[in-house]
Amino acid sequence: MRLSTLLLASSAAAATLTPAYAQEAACGRSIPVDLRARTVAGMSLDTVPARLIELLGTARVRVDTTYPEGHASTVYDVQFCKHTVRRHWNSVTWTDSIFRTPEGLGVGSQIQDFDRAYGEGEGAWGEGPSVRYVPPGATGHFFLEAGGHCFAPQPGKIVINRACQVTRISFIIFSPRPGP
Repeated sequence: MRLSTLLLASSAAAATLTPAYAQEAACGRSIPVDLRARTVAGMSLDTVPARLIELLGTARVRVDTTYPEGHASTVYDVQFCKHTVRRHWNSVTWTDSIFRTPEGLGVGSQIQDFDRAYGEGEGAWGEGPSVRYVPPGATGHFFLEAGGHCFAPQPGKIVINRACQVTRISFIIFSPRPGP
């Protein structure tokens, strides 16, 4: 009997320490993303996955394996209000339009809208074309992806059709690489 009381008290204490979105009660029409601070729903995902699992539980942080360039890589699908972001070893990505910045931007917004909010992004080519932003006062940078027709490689640069709609957003994380 005393153990169950202790466990209940521990659960209640843990609930008060976790962000509101960790409890699903704060679900609404959008889920806030801060691209300057690199947070989703007020939570830093720039932490080791074990901490995310501790805060959110195994039902909301699912482990998966992908094979970029033919090599196994562990990823973590993190759910907020039944919507998912994917935490890679070096970034967090999403394609769901429910995740919105304080300016109301997200997947489905035009690239030029991000330019107005964060300064003009530059064309980048990594695993495909994207637009890279390093906003003033930010703790890192983020990338937007759009359809391949939105990018035209030119000598020394990438020309971007800034009227194109964003299809994927990602931000870089700096925490240590998760385990295997």
